[in-house]
Amino acid sequence: MRDHTSRSVDADQLRRKPRFFYGWIVVGVIAVARIASTTQQNQVLSVLVKPVTTEFGWSRSAFIGASSIGTVLGGLTALIIGPVIDRVGARWVVFTGFLLMGGLMMAMSSITTLWQFYLLLISTRLILQGVLSLAANIVVSKWFYRKRGRASAIPAIGQRAGAGVMPFYAQAMVSSFGWRSAIFSLGLLVWAMTLVPVAGWLRRRPEDMGLLPDGDLREIEEATAEGGEAVPKPAPDQADSEVSFTLGQALRTRAFYLLLGVVSLSTFTNAGINFNMFPLLTDRGLSDLQGVSLVSIWSYIGIPTTVLWGFLADRVPTRYLMAVALFGMGAGTIVLSLVESFGMGVVFALVHGFFFAGALLLQNLIFANYFGRASFGMIRGFVTPFQMLSNALGPLAATLVFDTQGNYDLILVIWAGLLPVLGVAVLFAMPVTGHKRPEQTVV
Repeated sequence: MRDHTSRSVDADQLRRKPRFFYGWIVVGVIAVARIASTTQQNQVLSVLVKPVTTEFGWSRSAFIGASSIGTVLGGLTALIIGPVIDRVGARWVVFTGFLLMGGLMMAMSSITTLWQFYLLLISTRLILQGVLSLAANIVVSKWFYRKRGRASAIPAIGQRAGAGVMPFYAQAMVSSFGWRSAIFSLGLLVWAMTLVPVAGWLRRRPEDMGLLPDGDLREIEEATAEGGEAVPKPAPDQADSEVSFTLGQALRTRAFYLLLGVVSLSTFTNAGINFNMFPLLTDRGLSDLQGVSLVSIWSYIGIPTTVLWGFLADRVPTRYLMAVALFGMGAGTIVLSLVESFGMGVVFALVHGFFFAGALLLQNLIFANYFGRASFGMIRGFVTPFQMLSNALGPLAATLVFDTQGNYDLILVIWAGLLPVLGVAVLFAMPVTGHKRPEQTVV
């Protein structure tokens, strides 16, 4: 059933190839948004763990408890936000999210009690995971089909760049001015980077501007997808046109549940490592400067390698690439368990960072490639609560292990064993064949 607010697509207009495809501007805006989002991601929070808990006498698990609650609530919020983005677009949703998150971060610099810390960190994590990260995952896939891998790689590079720069910035601010000044300045940075680009240039989908996905000059088939989606015919080397599942149709496939399990459980390990990376490395005897340097190396290795993963994703089935990334992260986790010097830390950062960059890109691409653009917000919104539950449990499990045993050894063994199992499981997630564009129904 069509969205009655959508206008029909003029096929003659769509056949005229624009000089410059507006989708690349959208990609740039999302890349900037990804950089700004890292101000509240686990790598930056890991830099704040020690100074905040030392000042107030809190345990590490008390700190991560607020982040975990916010992450889970963000996952539930995504159930509402995903369909909204499908229907009205992400521009004002993302603008409001960054406006609120920046303000809440600045307010966090004035906390004096645990309840204030919980209220503000829960709120910022809810916005990050339930609104901003979800929207970034959805928007680029709406604008690209054949070039989705390389287009999605650019915002992923932004996220990796931010994950490298922001911990360094936060650590420098903490060392020079204290953690309160650090979190306040990060909130200001969020506003400065995002509000104008998002409000000015973010758009919902190419059809709203009379364009085709990828900016192609090709014949189009009549749209049957929800909202009058225009679906491009395949290029000569493609076997089929883009699928376009509703959430209900996706839920009736075996592949969906395999992907849901693999992405959620891999997030359990990724979030746990990301949040605890800095304290784990400094607990092993490395200095604060060495620890944050390794976090940056881990992030920066993902910048060139994400480009590689993106080009490969346009040519190689995503489940094969995902399996390679999961096996590689397992190997990187083993290296992390052996780190006792800066040199071994560099090996960990290069190995794990390389494969994590691929996993981060592919875990979103694989759902878009399997189930299409039309209801991708709703599908991604359904996946997000499960993924965010794992995102919350990974850091919490690691900090609980640390608080009870005084080290991270047990959780590292669990992570290193789980990742290759998931690598095998994703190979069984076969795409649905013979199912081009199912008749659309409202779910």
